[in-house]
Amino acid sequence: MLSPLGILKGTLQSQFGGRLAAAMPQILTIKSLIAKGAGANSTLSALKAAGMGYRRKVFLSDYAFLKGVTQREGRQKYTRKDRYPDPESYIPEIGSYQDKFRHVIEVNATNKKTGETITSHLSVTTSRRLERKEIEAAADDLLEDDSYFGFRTDYTDYTANLSTCYENESYY
Repeated sequence: MLSPLGILKGTLQSQFGGRLAAAMPQILTIKSLIAKGAGANSTLSALKAAGMGYRRKVFLSDYAFLKGVTQREGRQKYTRKDRYPDPESYIPEIGSYQDKFRHVIEVNATNKKTGETITSHLSVTTSRRLERKEIEAAADDLLEDDSYFGFRTDYTDYTANLSTCYENESYY
């Protein structure tokens, strides 16, 4: 059975990989500043003032990890339509679906009769990575199929936006 220190080391190893030993001074400094309530910008400034250089993108990832923030949720809405979602932003999961990737689409629509606005989620699974516009086009096709959702007959002004991407770890 692993000790709490062993579990912590394994968790840190998963985030920092081969740079764990070299990053330990930064990790300790970041953890102490987080405990004092320091934000990301002030923490990065303190590290730079102490002579511990850090690339901002890597620092923000490490800071969020050490603070315990889930980082990947909802980041896909900032992906350009003609680009593939960042592979690092895919959340690993053990899925019961047949395909390698699952893309969650957030659908906003207005009911024609009541004027009520709803938010719903739709999953599109694929065996290969797709550009954001391809994922959202697949969602539009599903929404326009009356037998599938009935959105076209009951709702108007619907929008489909990519929300979150998952990668099936059990895919073979």
